[in-house]
Amino acid sequence: MPDLPDYITIGEVVAPHGVRGELRVTVLSDFPQRFVSLRHVYLSPPLPPAGGRAARRPVTAPATPQEYRVMTARVLAGGNKRLFPVSDPADAERSGPWAGQVHHALVKLAGVNDPDVAGTLRGYLLQLPAAEAWPLPPDSFYAFQLYDLPVQTPAGRHLGTVEDLLATGSNDVYVVRTPGGGELLVPAVKSIVLEINPTAGYIQIRDPAEWSDDEA
Repeated sequence: MPDLPDYITIGEVVAPHGVRGELRVTVLSDFPQRFVSLRHVYLSPPLPPAGGRAARRPVTAPATPQEYRVMTARVLAGGNKRLFPVSDPADAERSGPWAGQVHHALVKLAGVNDPDVAGTLRGYLLQLPAAEAWPLPPDSFYAFQLYDLPVQTPAGRHLGTVEDLLATGSNDVYVVRTPGGGELLVPAVKSIVLEINPTAGYIQIRDPAEWSDDEA
């Protein structure tokens, strides 16, 4: 089973706001309301740019995240429609989070008391320990649970591993890197994805020969 990350990313600082050192944050979570109850958060420096799909995966920055106490936080009304396709909160294009809309929050951190200091945090990632991830409904999973999972058919044939997640207008798509280095796009629909089992360490799908022509 793939190792769990130490931290999960819930937002990205996009700009200072006002004269008190507030941070305007793009919400990178399906649960914007969690910002209202934040008591602490960890900040990681911006990730260096990199090419390819690997740059869009929600990885933890190399530096140890620094903890801050949250003084106030509020989610701004009126989320904008996200752009498609979108892979995950760390995608290089910053297309938007998974929740269907791009929300922003204003966050005031202890010790960040003026716009100059707040400006130095532009691009930083707001993170929480993975153990603090909100529980999900049955048969729902966080993206970090799916990355690097082996994908197999009911007969046990290995098809590759999950390299990326894409969101489209109708359903998510799993990007699977095949053993030969190719790319298999798997629509995340029940008629194709038969089982997702992060604990056992695999995703089971119907044999692509049965559906790939239909999806073309």
